[in-house]
Parts: sequence; C-alpha cells; structure tokens
Amino acid sequence: MHAQDATQVSGFIRPFAGFGYRVAAISDDVKQIGGLEDIAKRQRSGFVFGLEGGFYLSKDKNESLGLLYQRFGSKASGPITAPGSSQSIDFTTDEAISLTALMFNTRKQFGKNGGAAAILKAGAGYNHYRGKGTSIGSAQTINVSKGGLGYILGVDLDIPLSKSIFFVTSFSFSGGSVTIEDQKENLSMLVGGAGIKFNF
Repeated sequence: MHAQDATQVSGFIRPFAGFGYRVAAISDDVKQIGGLEDIAKRQRSGFVFGLEGGFYLSKDKNESLGLLYQRFGSKASGPITAPGSSQSIDFTTDEAISLTALMFNTRKQFGKNGGAAAILKAGAGYNHYRGKGTSIGSAQTINVSKGGLGYILGVDLDIPLSKSIFFVTSFSFSGGSVTIEDQKENLSMLVGGAGIKFNF
C-alpha cells in the first residue's frame, strides 16, 4: 500500500481565457503612414485563451512542472494614407501571438485552513507571430509568420471550489521578439484572465 502511494502521479489541467495588452512602443515607420498609428493603438488589446497542464513534483503539491499554451488575437481596420498621397484606402490587419512554454510553478498557501493559494510562475519556450494585412478593394495581401524565443512570468490566485477543483484568476507578463524585414517586432504583453483548475 505504501509503495503504491509513493509512486502515484498527480497533476492538474487549467483552461483559461482573458484579455491581453501589448506594451511595445509603436514604431516610427508606422507613424509615417496616415491612419495606421490609430489602427495599431486599437490593436494593442485583444482576447487571450489558453491551456496549462502539469505534474506536481511533491506530495504537498507545492511545486509543479508542465506546459502552457497561450494565444493572443487582435483585429482592427480603418482608412490609411500613404506618405505624399491624398487618397486613402481601407486597411485591415489581423494579428496573433502564441506562446508554448515549459513552466515551473511554486505555491504559497494562505487564508483560513490554507485553502487559497498564490502560485508564482515562470517559463520559457517558443513564441510565434502571425500577421495579415489586407487592403480592402484591392488584391494586395501581406502575410507574415515568424517565430523565436519567448518567456512568461506570472502569478495565479487559486480559490478552492471543492477538494480538486479551483477557480483561478491570473496575471502575467510575457515577452519576446521576432525580426521582420530587418525590423524587430516586440511581442511583450500583459495578460489578465480567469479559469478553472482541475487536480487529478
């Protein structure tokens, strides 16, 4: 009986959703095109969804190792005007940033009977950027797909709903960059969200 308990594996899975805000500065190249800066500002924020899962490294479940997938998406459109031109065109841009990271989490319990817990999180992995720009009324479409190193730091607040189910609020900062035509695209963002964690 004791040998079976010692080898028993326990872990968790956590689907989540929320909103992200890109913190990178808007480049001077974007500002030179009339109307494009306004589109870029509106595209800073977007919907985030993801999934995290892992295995606990100790019986007290205070440390865990696992994987996280997170995807940010944002779309905006509006009229833009090229430098030296008085004619505007309708432009739509659709961007997505996804991060797949190996995560290490450590937990600190608090509250009555130690039920609630703060989870400190850190991870690193692969960051992918996908962008699509389309000029409405013309055949011109620009597609960009680049990947690189990414990382994430964050904190979760676990509130127990039952012995093995928790409501989780989360806040994180993720970073990384990719190079697109000799220009660096900063992928850093703040993400706030909520989800449900299931222990097994």
